[in-house]
Amino acid sequence: MPGLKTTTYGTGNYEWMYNTRGIRDGVTAVLDPAKFTQATHFPDGYIRSGTPVRVNDLTDITPWADAAGAKLGFIGGDFPVNGAEKLNVHVITHPETIKLDRLPVTFTAPATASVPHINFVTGV
Repeated sequence: MPGLKTTTYGTGNYEWMYNTRGIRDGVTAVLDPAKFTQATHFPDGYIRSGTPVRVNDLTDITPWADAAGAKLGFIGGDFPVNGAEKLNVHVITHPETIKLDRLPVTFTAPATASVPHINFVTGV
């Protein structure tokens, strides 16, 4: 059958979470790959689990930027990017404790945005 392609993706690497309590409280959001940088956010063709995102508008999440009023979430799972097609993704907004050194991208704990529900740790 011409034109068929099978691709297998895992569920994602969740070692960036200290525990799995936040997974069940995740939400569905819309991600536009055009707003993300391929070399940074999906170098292997998929948005990786643990990618930090700004979730102020769940119909249009964007890469994380630390700013007053910004709401932080983390992509929960691996999601293949297929051109410019928008993706429905799982976003974890209450992960409780994040292992900074295990995230798939370089990330600094927010200094401006208020994230009282998240603790950040390293070396765990």
